Amino acid sequence: AASSWFFWKSPSTPALAPQRTFWQANPAPMQKMAILVTCVACFFARSGALSLDASNSLAEQAVRTSSGFVMEAPPAVYTGTALLQDGTSLSARESQVEQLARREQAALFSEQQALEAVARQQKQAAARTAKMEAEFELVQAKEHKMEVMMAAQSEALQEAKAGRKKAEVQLQEQSEALVRARAAAASAALASTLSAGGAAAAQTASHMVASTASNAAELGVATVELGINAEEKLRRDQLIGGAVYVVVMLVMAYIYGRKFTYEYPPLPKAPETALDESGKPLHFTFGLFEFFHCNSQAVSNIIFKDLRIPCFSCCCLPIRWADTTSSQKIKYMGFWSAVVLATVLNALAGQSYYITGIMFTIVAVINRQRIRRLYGLPYGNFGTCTADFCTWTCCSCCATCQEAMQVEYIQPQTRPWQQSMVDAANSVTDTLAGTNYRQEKTACCA
Repeated sequence: AASSWFFWKSPSTPALAPQRTFWQANPAPMQKMAILVTCVACFFARSGALSLDASNSLAEQAVRTSSGFVMEAPPAVYTGTALLQDGTSLSARESQVEQLARREQAALFSEQQALEAVARQQKQAAARTAKMEAEFELVQAKEHKMEVMMAAQSEALQEAKAGRKKAEVQLQEQSEALVRARAAAASAALASTLSAGGAAAAQTASHMVASTASNAAELGVATVELGINAEEKLRRDQLIGGAVYVVVMLVMAYIYGRKFTYEYPPLPKAPETALDESGKPLHFTFGLFEFFHCNSQAVSNIIFKDLRIPCFSCCCLPIRWADTTSSQKIKYMGFWSAVVLATVLNALAGQSYYITGIMFTIVAVINRQRIRRLYGLPYGNFGTCTADFCTWTCCSCCATCQEAMQVEYIQPQTRPWQQSMVDAANSVTDTLAGTNYRQEKTACCA
């Protein structure tokens, strides 16, 4: 820098020539002095750097000797400036080295444990593989043994079939020989008989024909007697079953009248009914298959929670039908009369080739037409009679349940008995009461 300054102030610059000093006028000694000062400064700087590098190397050697662990230090550690800026002591570095050594030992121990676990798993897998191979060999041995046994059995079976076929052939040959022998004997006897006399032969033939005819007659009589006995047994069984059915229905009718005639629960709201233009209902309030619906909001759910109407309609139809016909709203016939009529006609259906069953269906259709008339429904025409007959023929349980719900929960528009106008006005209450018109003791209890 000094040399450059002096060169810049050289005599070649005429503007500065008047201000030159002695040193400026004689630049050569000044340049030599600047170069000398620069060399001395570089020498002292290099000496300081070498001393700092020596101190760094000594500190690193002390750390390696005390810990016994050789670790490559980062580049900053080898400079004296980094040591001075870091400010960490030798003991702190030793503790760091020890921590690193412990971590390395822990990592080595974990790796050793993992290797041992892998070795154990490989050993177990090898043991399982050996066991499976042994079992597979055992299964193969068993299969081979079974194949050998099956082959032996098949051979034995084929031999047995061949022997059986041979025996059958021999038996057939013997039978044919026996037939031929009998034919020859018969021919010889016939020839001797013919030679002895034709009268004896004719008498023997007549005896044979007579015996054959008598045997056939006895067989026909036995067959007829067997058929008669089977028919009588069937009729007897049907009569016994019908009698048992009648007795059971009468007992259940008595129990029903004493234990199951309490009031029905009221409906939560009035059921909806389709009406025609004149305001008359078009059909029954409840459907024919009402207890098969899946609507939880239906009004009839309260009826089927009580279970009396559906259970007795399906299991004890004569009793539930008799309770409907003897209701104070219908008064078609008395309870016990209806029970006996329905039970007897149904019990004799098998004996009468279902004639009594058709008779009961007609009676039930007449009662259903009566319910239609009392409740203002269409009745008396060919369509309604045919529909009621088909309903009772195909699903009498559903018809009984529908009629019972209509009579027990819905009030008729007209009534079959006489009553005053005041009684009629007082009796027109809401249909939610359901069984308010039901007697405390119904006809079946009277």
